Amino acid sequence: MGSSTARLLVELNRDFYRVNATSFSRTRQGGWQGWERALRVAVRALGETCGRPRSVGKDKRVTVLDVACGNMRLARYLGRKLPFDCAQHIDYLGIDGCAGMVEDGTVAREGLASARGIDRELIGWLFASAGKRSPSPLGDLPAADAVACFGLLHHVPTAAARQRLMRALVEQTVPGGVTCVSLWRFLDDPRLASAAETTTRQGLSALRLSPTALETGDRLLGWEGRRDTWRYCHSFSTAEVDDLAEAVSGAAELVGRFRADGRGGALNEYLILRRTDGGSAMRSSC
Repeated sequence: MGSSTARLLVELNRDFYRVNATSFSRTRQGGWQGWERALRVAVRALGETCGRPRSVGKDKRVTVLDVACGNMRLARYLGRKLPFDCAQHIDYLGIDGCAGMVEDGTVAREGLASARGIDRELIGWLFASAGKRSPSPLGDLPAADAVACFGLLHHVPTAAARQRLMRALVEQTVPGGVTCVSLWRFLDDPRLASAAETTTRQGLSALRLSPTALETGDRLLGWEGRRDTWRYCHSFSTAEVDDLAEAVSGAAELVGRFRADGRGGALNEYLILRRTDGGSAMRSSC
């Protein structure tokens, strides 16, 4: 994919969320089924850091960075799902490039020690800084015990940019910290795949793009049946999930991988990675 097409798709998604923030937020109120298992794996991995069990969240403050936080529903989820004596020690920070979806942190707090959200663009950096070694937009934030990134990577055009983002996420965790990502596999669902073929044809025509402008797994999806509304999404294959895990293998160990969500329980694939001491070596490549 050419850089001009990639930037066009990034801008397409930016406009989509700016215009549809309210209606999209209404459909994103609860947690996903896979979050519960991801939380269990992450807590276990944090508790095993340095080879010794510890009571996560009970004897120290735990920092959580939620990348592409949307309306900060993960903060509310953690406040409801975790025992009170764990939740009250969690400091949550959410970042999202759509200011209209980031709620006031006091609204989302719900039992956590603190919760706040900030407006910060991330995907555009992957292309604006290509080849320029621009610092990551995450770089000025404190390293977190846990980094969550749910529902973002499918909006990133090109495998190279997705791998670069994975490295930036892992780099943002402390040694022994965990990174949890979800990867959408909507083309594995026949119903969603069929709908995506239709909307992609319509979207390419409306945007005057050639089908060859997209890469394998790329689609243009609609929203609420509107004829003039499109968003770029990528559906991951098993090989691509393998490649993302491999991209950070020198800095993090894979502690969990599973599929969950949707009617068939397999719409998303999750990766949970624990940063090793080799994580610092990625700074030169991010």
